[in-house]
Amino acid sequence: GDRHNPEDLARARSRGFDAVIDINAYTREETQTVINAFDGAISRFVHLSTMAVCRKESFLPVDEEDPLVTDPAAGYGYDKAECERALRWAHTKTGFPFVSVRPTGVYGPRDRKSRENYYLKRIVAGDAVIVPDSGAVPIFAVYVGDLVAVLANAVNADGAAGSAYNLSQPELVSVNKHISNVARLAGEQADVAHVPSRLLERLGFNLHHFPYYSRERLIVCDTRAAQRDLGFQPTPYARALTET
Repeated sequence: GDRHNPEDLARARSRGFDAVIDINAYTREETQTVINAFDGAISRFVHLSTMAVCRKESFLPVDEEDPLVTDPAAGYGYDKAECERALRWAHTKTGFPFVSVRPTGVYGPRDRKSRENYYLKRIVAGDAVIVPDSGAVPIFAVYVGDLVAVLANAVNADGAAGSAYNLSQPELVSVNKHISNVARLAGEQADVAHVPSRLLERLGFNLHHFPYYSRERLIVCDTRAAQRDLGFQPTPYARALTET
Protein backbone atom coordinates (compact mmCIF):
# COMPACT_ATOMS: atom_id res chain seq x y z
CA GLY A 1 0.00 0.00 0.00
CA ASP A 2 0.81 3.68 -0.15
CA ARG A 3 2.48 4.79 3.07
CA HIS A 4 1.02 8.27 2.53
CA ASN A 5 -2.54 6.88 2.49
CA PRO A 6 -3.89 6.29 6.03
CA GLU A 7 -6.58 3.93 4.72
CA ASP A 8 -3.95 1.72 3.10
CA LEU A 9 -1.97 1.51 6.34
CA ALA A 10 -5.09 0.77 8.37
CA ARG A 11 -5.93 -2.01 5.93
CA ALA A 12 -2.41 -3.44 6.25
CA ARG A 13 -2.63 -3.38 10.05
CA SER A 14 -5.96 -5.19 9.97
CA ARG A 15 -4.43 -8.11 8.08
CA GLY A 16 -2.42 -9.12 11.14
CA PHE A 17 1.15 -9.15 9.89
CA ASP A 18 3.79 -10.35 12.34
CA ALA A 19 6.50 -7.97 11.16
CA VAL A 20 7.23 -5.06 8.87
CA ILE A 21 10.44 -4.47 6.90
CA ASP A 22 10.54 -0.86 5.78
CA ILE A 23 13.08 -0.25 3.00
CA ASN A 24 11.96 3.16 1.73
CA ALA A 25 11.47 5.61 4.61
CA TYR A 26 13.36 8.80 3.84
CA THR A 27 11.89 11.33 6.31
CA ARG A 28 10.84 11.37 9.95
CA GLU A 29 7.23 11.91 8.91
CA GLU A 30 7.26 8.78 6.73
CA THR A 31 8.60 6.69 9.60
CA GLN A 32 6.26 8.22 12.17
CA THR A 33 3.24 7.46 10.00
CA VAL A 34 4.14 3.78 9.93
CA ILE A 35 4.92 3.75 13.67
CA ASN A 36 1.47 5.20 14.33
CA ALA A 37 -0.14 2.57 12.13
CA PHE A 38 1.62 -0.52 13.52
CA ASP A 39 2.51 0.30 17.13
CA GLY A 40 1.18 -2.52 19.30
CA ALA A 41 0.27 -4.67 16.28
CA ILE A 42 3.58 -6.29 15.27
CA SER A 43 6.40 -8.16 17.00
CA ARG A 44 9.23 -6.58 14.96
CA PHE A 45 9.81 -3.53 12.75
CA VAL A 46 12.99 -3.65 10.64
CA HIS A 47 14.09 -0.27 9.34
CA LEU A 48 16.57 0.00 6.47
CA SER A 49 18.79 2.90 7.47
CA THR A 50 22.25 3.89 6.22
CA MET A 51 25.72 4.58 7.58
CA ALA A 52 25.13 8.15 6.36
CA VAL A 53 23.23 8.76 9.63
CA CYS A 54 26.52 8.66 11.57
CA ARG A 55 28.67 11.75 12.11
CA LYS A 56 31.72 9.44 12.03
CA GLU A 57 33.39 11.30 14.87
CA SER A 58 34.46 8.29 16.92
CA PHE A 59 37.73 6.45 16.56
CA LEU A 60 37.98 4.00 13.70
CA PRO A 61 36.32 1.67 13.14
CA VAL A 62 33.00 3.54 13.43
CA ASP A 63 30.63 1.67 15.75
CA GLU A 64 26.95 1.99 16.61
CA GLU A 65 27.63 4.47 19.42
CA ASP A 66 28.78 7.13 16.96
CA PRO A 67 26.47 10.18 17.27
CA LEU A 68 23.76 10.74 14.69
CA VAL A 69 23.84 13.60 12.20
CA THR A 70 22.11 16.72 13.57
CA ASP A 71 22.77 19.22 10.77
CA PRO A 72 19.80 19.60 8.36
CA ALA A 73 22.29 20.72 5.69
CA ALA A 74 23.43 17.08 5.51
CA GLY A 75 20.24 16.32 3.57
CA TYR A 76 19.84 12.57 3.09
CA GLY A 77 21.97 11.66 6.12
CA TYR A 78 20.05 14.04 8.38
CA ASP A 79 16.65 12.88 7.13
CA LYS A 80 17.51 9.22 7.70
CA ALA A 81 18.88 10.10 11.16
CA GLU A 82 15.53 11.69 11.91
CA CYS A 83 13.87 8.38 11.00
CA GLU A 84 16.06 6.65 13.57
CA ARG A 85 15.30 9.29 16.20
CA ALA A 86 11.57 8.71 15.68
CA LEU A 87 12.10 4.97 16.15
CA ARG A 88 14.20 5.47 19.28
CA TRP A 89 11.54 7.69 20.81
CA ALA A 90 8.79 5.18 19.99
CA HIS A 91 10.85 2.37 21.55
CA THR A 92 11.40 4.41 24.72
CA LYS A 93 7.76 5.49 24.88
CA THR A 94 5.89 2.28 24.05
CA GLY A 95 8.53 -0.40 23.46
CA PHE A 96 8.06 -0.21 19.68
CA PRO A 97 10.15 -3.25 18.56
CA PHE A 98 12.36 -1.71 15.89
CA VAL A 99 15.72 -2.89 14.57
CA SER A 100 17.67 -0.45 12.41
CA VAL A 101 20.09 -1.84 9.82
CA ARG A 102 22.74 0.59 8.55
CA PRO A 103 24.47 -0.57 5.37
CA THR A 104 27.23 1.26 3.59
CA GLY A 105 26.87 1.63 -0.21
CA VAL A 106 25.04 -1.45 -1.54
CA TYR A 107 26.14 -3.28 -4.68
CA GLY A 108 25.02 -6.47 -6.36
CA PRO A 109 23.29 -8.11 -9.35
CA ARG A 110 20.27 -6.61 -11.10
CA ASP A 111 20.83 -3.06 -9.80
CA ARG A 112 20.24 -1.03 -12.96
CA LYS A 113 21.41 2.22 -11.37
CA SER A 114 24.45 0.76 -9.67
CA ARG A 115 27.75 2.51 -9.02
CA GLU A 116 29.44 -0.31 -10.92
CA ASN A 117 27.30 0.43 -14.00
CA TYR A 118 28.65 3.98 -14.01
CA TYR A 119 32.15 2.55 -14.34
CA LEU A 120 31.14 -0.20 -16.75
CA LYS A 121 29.31 2.04 -19.22
CA ARG A 122 32.29 4.38 -19.54
CA ILE A 123 34.78 1.50 -19.77
CA VAL A 124 32.83 -0.27 -22.54
CA ALA A 125 32.36 3.03 -24.40
CA GLY A 126 36.09 3.72 -24.25
CA ASP A 127 35.58 6.85 -22.16
CA ALA A 128 37.73 7.79 -19.20
CA VAL A 129 36.28 7.03 -15.78
CA ILE A 130 36.37 10.33 -13.90
CA VAL A 131 37.43 9.93 -10.26
CA PRO A 132 37.62 12.88 -7.88
CA ASP A 133 41.07 13.25 -6.31
CA SER A 134 43.32 10.20 -5.86
CA GLY A 135 40.91 7.25 -5.83
CA ALA A 136 43.19 5.69 -3.22
CA VAL A 137 40.62 5.51 -0.43
CA PRO A 138 38.65 2.27 0.04
CA ILE A 139 35.12 1.88 -1.26
CA PHE A 140 32.54 1.89 1.54
CA ALA A 141 30.27 -0.96 0.47
CA VAL A 142 28.35 -4.12 1.28
CA TYR A 143 27.03 -6.90 -0.97
CA VAL A 144 23.25 -6.92 -1.43
CA GLY A 145 22.89 -10.62 -0.65
CA ASP A 146 24.46 -10.06 2.75
CA LEU A 147 22.16 -7.12 3.42
CA VAL A 148 19.07 -9.14 2.49
CA ALA A 149 20.10 -11.99 4.82
CA VAL A 150 20.53 -9.56 7.70
CA LEU A 151 17.15 -7.90 7.07
CA ALA A 152 15.50 -11.33 7.17
CA ASN A 153 17.40 -12.42 10.28
CA ALA A 154 16.48 -9.18 12.05
CA VAL A 155 12.80 -10.17 11.99
CA ASN A 156 13.36 -12.91 14.60
CA ALA A 157 16.69 -12.02 16.23
CA ASP A 158 16.46 -12.27 20.02
CA GLY A 159 17.53 -9.23 22.00
CA ALA A 160 17.89 -6.99 18.95
CA ALA A 161 14.85 -4.75 19.47
CA GLY A 162 15.78 -1.12 20.06
CA SER A 163 19.21 -1.44 18.46
CA ALA A 164 20.99 -0.30 15.30
CA TYR A 165 23.56 -2.37 13.39
CA ASN A 166 26.32 -1.38 10.98
CA LEU A 167 26.99 -3.40 7.81
CA SER A 168 30.05 -3.22 5.58
CA GLN A 169 32.35 -5.63 3.81
CA PRO A 170 35.63 -6.20 5.70
CA GLU A 171 38.01 -5.89 2.73
CA LEU A 172 39.68 -2.52 2.12
CA VAL A 173 39.57 -2.14 -1.67
CA SER A 174 40.51 1.23 -3.13
CA VAL A 175 38.27 2.99 -5.65
CA ASN A 176 41.06 2.59 -8.24
CA LYS A 177 41.36 -1.14 -7.58
CA HIS A 178 37.60 -1.56 -7.66
CA ILE A 179 37.42 0.08 -11.09
CA SER A 180 40.22 -2.11 -12.42
CA ASN A 181 38.44 -5.20 -11.08
CA VAL A 182 35.18 -4.21 -12.80
CA ALA A 183 37.09 -3.69 -16.07
CA ARG A 184 38.92 -7.01 -15.75
CA LEU A 185 35.69 -8.94 -15.19
CA ALA A 186 34.27 -7.25 -18.31
CA GLY A 187 37.37 -8.18 -20.32
CA GLU A 188 38.29 -4.51 -20.77
CA GLN A 189 40.94 -1.99 -19.74
CA ALA A 190 39.95 1.03 -17.67
CA ASP A 191 41.18 4.52 -18.48
CA VAL A 192 40.89 6.48 -15.23
CA ALA A 193 41.09 10.29 -15.08
CA HIS A 194 41.79 11.68 -11.62
CA VAL A 195 40.45 15.23 -11.36
CA PRO A 196 40.82 17.48 -8.29
CA SER A 197 37.52 17.65 -6.44
CA ARG A 198 37.72 21.44 -6.15
CA LEU A 199 37.92 21.73 -9.93
CA LEU A 200 34.93 19.44 -10.38
CA GLU A 201 32.94 21.54 -7.91
CA ARG A 202 33.86 24.74 -9.74
CA LEU A 203 32.64 23.11 -12.96
CA GLY A 204 29.27 22.46 -11.31
CA PHE A 205 29.53 18.74 -10.52
CA ASN A 206 27.93 17.25 -7.40
CA LEU A 207 30.77 15.21 -5.94
CA HIS A 208 28.39 12.83 -4.20
CA HIS A 209 27.17 11.64 -7.60
CA PHE A 210 30.58 10.03 -8.16
CA PRO A 211 30.55 6.42 -6.95
CA TYR A 212 31.98 5.81 -3.47
CA TYR A 213 33.19 9.40 -3.10
CA SER A 214 34.24 10.11 0.50
CA ARG A 215 36.33 13.32 0.32
CA GLU A 216 39.50 11.25 0.67
CA ARG A 217 38.40 10.12 4.14
CA LEU A 218 39.23 6.63 5.33
CA ILE A 219 36.02 5.18 6.78
CA VAL A 220 36.07 1.77 8.43
CA CYS A 221 32.97 0.21 9.96
CA ASP A 222 32.72 -2.03 13.05
CA THR A 223 30.29 -4.86 12.20
CA ARG A 224 30.83 -7.15 15.18
CA ALA A 225 27.38 -6.44 16.62
CA ALA A 226 25.66 -7.46 13.36
CA GLN A 227 27.76 -10.62 13.21
CA ARG A 228 26.86 -11.46 16.80
CA ASP A 229 23.14 -10.64 16.78
CA LEU A 230 21.99 -10.76 13.15
CA GLY A 231 24.14 -13.50 11.62
CA PHE A 232 26.03 -11.13 9.33
CA GLN A 233 28.48 -13.23 7.30
CA PRO A 234 30.09 -11.08 4.60
CA THR A 235 30.50 -12.66 1.18
CA PRO A 236 34.16 -12.39 0.08
CA TYR A 237 34.60 -9.29 -2.06
CA ALA A 238 36.03 -11.13 -5.06
CA ARG A 239 33.04 -13.48 -5.26
CA ALA A 240 30.50 -10.72 -4.64
CA LEU A 241 31.89 -8.54 -7.42
CA THR A 242 32.07 -11.48 -9.83
CA GLU A 243 28.40 -12.26 -9.17
CA THR A 244 27.54 -8.58 -9.58
